Amino acid sequence: MIYAEHREAVRGGKISLGESDFFTEFGKRVFKAIFEIDSGAGFESALLGEFFSPEEQGRIMRYELSRRDLSDNGFSVFADSVAALKRETSFENNDDPVSDLLSIIKNKRNT
Repeated sequence: MIYAEHREAVRGGKISLGESDFFTEFGKRVFKAIFEIDSGAGFESALLGEFFSPEEQGRIMRYELSRRDLSDNGFSVFADSVAALKRETSFENNDDPVSDLLSIIKNKRNT
């Protein structure tokens, strides 16, 4: 969510994404911190220092840099990434991963 338009899409409800959609505590913390820092007027990654250790900030910056290296960072890529995250979180929280995997395979075959 390094792009303002992506954060605005989440804040405005165009993309459904919340803290509970992340399956790692680190991901949840990053999501929460970004929205605490970004009041809509802008986001400064330097302010993440209030929430994270230097090592964690380095990790966030590596994620950001790898994202910026992608050739397409448009809205559809963001939406697809959110959908993949939600699927992964759903899989992680499912008590029956085999059943979930079979459901994914069945859906793929039907498309």
